Amino acid sequence: VELDVGEKGELALALRYDKEDRSVDNKVPNVLNAQIFGQFGRAPINPAYNGSPDDTIPNRDKSFSEWQPKISYTYDFTDEFNAYASYGVGFRSGGFNNIGSEATIDNAFGSYPTAPQNVRDNYDKETTDTYELGFKSQWLDNSVRVNGATFYTEVDDYQFFNFFAGPFGLLRVVSNIDKVEIYGAEIDFAWAINNYFTFSGGYGAISSEIKQNTNRPYTEGNDLPYAPDGSGALSLDFSMPVFGNLQWMTRLDYEYVGETWFHSVQEDTTINYFTDLSGVYGVPGFGFGPSEYSNTKRDAYGKFNLRAGISGEHWSIEAWSKNLTDEDYLEEIIPAPEFGGSFIHDSAGRISGVDVTYTF
Repeated sequence: VELDVGEKGELALALRYDKEDRSVDNKVPNVLNAQIFGQFGRAPINPAYNGSPDDTIPNRDKSFSEWQPKISYTYDFTDEFNAYASYGVGFRSGGFNNIGSEATIDNAFGSYPTAPQNVRDNYDKETTDTYELGFKSQWLDNSVRVNGATFYTEVDDYQFFNFFAGPFGLLRVVSNIDKVEIYGAEIDFAWAINNYFTFSGGYGAISSEIKQNTNRPYTEGNDLPYAPDGSGALSLDFSMPVFGNLQWMTRLDYEYVGETWFHSVQEDTTINYFTDLSGVYGVPGFGFGPSEYSNTKRDAYGKFNLRAGISGEHWSIEAWSKNLTDEDYLEEIIPAPEFGGSFIHDSAGRISGVDVTYTF
């Protein structure tokens, strides 16, 4: 619903309701050769099966719902400049982890003082409350566009993807971080220099904090995982007609990603599977000591990308190169604090190719 407020103001109201029904069905067979050691002495298919036809892994189902109101007010100072304020609620459905995740983590790491406290076989929905102030503007006879905004977001039950490694093997589990606060500001622009060149870009800065985390209380005060402290991009586009109806284009862009944590455990020291505690916490005495994870923050990096090609009415041929200068950086760092290490995903380096497209 949109309502005019005076000659230059507009009030917009919206309300959305989401309900998501989720279910998971057990497909692990109840057969005798899965009972103890599996067929031919190998690992069991279903180690919990005791031979009873009624002893099954249960199916699970649950509904997640949320009302999501949104309100915004926009004021047109001129035809080329307006400012706005808005508030809105966001929602992400909960879901299911592998059944037995809670027992597995508790049995393996439950005695560790820094172990996760509320890993469960399911996880809760995530909700956000976001407040935003911003502006949109046109300059120089509408050849320049500049937009900016600042925002505050409060997240309840933030869904965080955990990766556990231990004597049980590997286990991926989603858990909830109780409360997170995010402050941010962003600006973007586009400048049509002439009929051939366009220069555009943007930058966003974020400050985040874990305010409450009953899963790992010692991580309260840390940054939000997977949220770089800044990110931005610049691009220069060139386009001109050649040979009748053919069009030549070239695009050079630069991407920047700021420092990034990938886990709630950051500049923290944790007990792990190889810590020498003489069995006090049920940990083997391998003598490696506790883990310290300050090196798991990824450094800021930037990379160039280039694309050039020619197109007709129904076709195009474009050559491209991503990470043009072959910048070396880490794509992702996945700490496994209870195992005392991290899994590292390196960047792909420079990648080049050619796209051929035909539209019927």
